[in-house]
Amino acid sequence: MFPRLLRSGSAERPVLRAGAVVLTRAELRAAVTRAAGALRETGVGDCSCLLFRPVPSVEFVVRLLAVLDLGAQAVVLDHRLPGEVVTAVGSVVGATHEIRSDRPLPPSRGCVVDRPVTVRRGGAGRRSAASLLQVSSGTTSTPKLCARSDADIDGEIEDYRALGGLAAPGESIVLAASLASAWGVYGGLVTALANDAQLVLCESLTPRGVLGAVEACAGPVRLLSVPSQVLMLSSLAAAPANLHAVYTSGGGLSREEADRIAASASLGGRTAGQVYGMTEVGLIAADLDGATPGSVGRFGPRVRPSVRPDGALWLAREASPYVGHGSADDRWSDGWFDTRDAVRVDDGGTVTVLGRTDGQISLGGKKVYLAEIEAHLRADPSIQDAVVFITGMRLDAFVQVRDEAGYDERRAIGRLPEYMRPHGVHVLPDLPRTPSGKVSRQVARYPGLPQR
Repeated sequence: MFPRLLRSGSAERPVLRAGAVVLTRAELRAAVTRAAGALRETGVGDCSCLLFRPVPSVEFVVRLLAVLDLGAQAVVLDHRLPGEVVTAVGSVVGATHEIRSDRPLPPSRGCVVDRPVTVRRGGAGRRSAASLLQVSSGTTSTPKLCARSDADIDGEIEDYRALGGLAAPGESIVLAASLASAWGVYGGLVTALANDAQLVLCESLTPRGVLGAVEACAGPVRLLSVPSQVLMLSSLAAAPANLHAVYTSGGGLSREEADRIAASASLGGRTAGQVYGMTEVGLIAADLDGATPGSVGRFGPRVRPSVRPDGALWLAREASPYVGHGSADDRWSDGWFDTRDAVRVDDGGTVTVLGRTDGQISLGGKKVYLAEIEAHLRADPSIQDAVVFITGMRLDAFVQVRDEAGYDERRAIGRLPEYMRPHGVHVLPDLPRTPSGKVSRQVARYPGLPQR
């Protein structure tokens, strides 16, 4: 599927940009051919399985496409994943090689000029048919290995088009989200190749760096981000004239947050379009034009959902998306996959994500999702992000503030009904995050919480 996408489209149209480096599709094809030849000399072939974890760069894209062009299997891992996760994944997939970078990047750094190294590993070779594997975000537990078929990915391309499209030919997609995430690979790279658009990698992930990457593009730009990024962007003063649309995935924006973004000058009055998906299954629903703020729009055309009486969302799937065995397999049974999210679907088909099914609690005789409390806290103008935990009958909130001088705990929790107010609010300089930018919900990463 990836080789086919690489060879389609206009040969002379720019397809990849990182800083001053710009490659046309013809130049990218030539670079991929050279990289594939070098990989073949190291023994990479159609039975090989490669752990793929370079830092974001032009070479990330070139080497990934080269691996897939050879018919080998790529297991795309964020370069910041801990070593024990990488080792465990390598054992499950039978990794024969690894492509990695030898230097870490600071959190605010986007892409760099890099020459990844290829090393041999002791695995026996690929154990599944899928050409590309990824790990889940790991917000609540150890990341799980996921596979999606080429047919599924082709279908996702058509779903995006049916929902309005992420980019048109000749436009640019500025990627602020992780290039190694499903949102980066499929929303960014695959969409650019399939729609004859240009993928732009940000050199800096600061708000000014991201908007600078937008300004540097000729023609209309679509910005792909995660919620925390777009909320930070909304604090800047002016929007680049060529910013056509802003999309966010990896977590929901409440109606109040969406309205705040739309009111900001930095995004030119645009409402962020929300995309709801999972590494395991890809696109689930989207509101690309931001027509229903606070919701994730409508289910994709190919999505076959089942919303249970308690709001739990299950999706029809022929097989489990997980590779290997373990507790993750209990999420797929008899043709249905448990998203472990709760949703509400109104009469018009608009989908609102309420929170995780394991995050519903009873407070004051009312059913409440922890995500509701977090959204109320984020609505305070001084709070950038929030995460809430319950231990027994105690609620603890951890918040990251954007304006320490303006932060007032009494005002922040005063926005909540009394029965939803946390017993403790803890300010952290930065909330722990997964490599893809989501707030981590692993209890062990928060000081003072009892270990489960």
